[in-house]
Amino acid sequence: MRKTECTNCDNKSVPLNETITIDKKVFCHSCFDANFSDEEKLSGKTIEKKYDPTICSACSKDFGDTE
Repeated sequence: MRKTECTNCDNKSVPLNETITIDKKVFCHSCFDANFSDEEKLSGKTIEKKYDPTICSACSKDFGDTE
């Protein structure tokens, strides 16, 4: 499982599948919900959902470092 850092709360161990990137800033779910409570706050922003290639999308099995 790959992990990354939330740029808002500085949590340094957020699973990649549990993040959303807004204008190149990574947010954990809690920070995303707190900062973007309605769709209007997302207007004009670039939104990306990253997926961990080491986690199976069908069964959620973690394959460590293997993609």
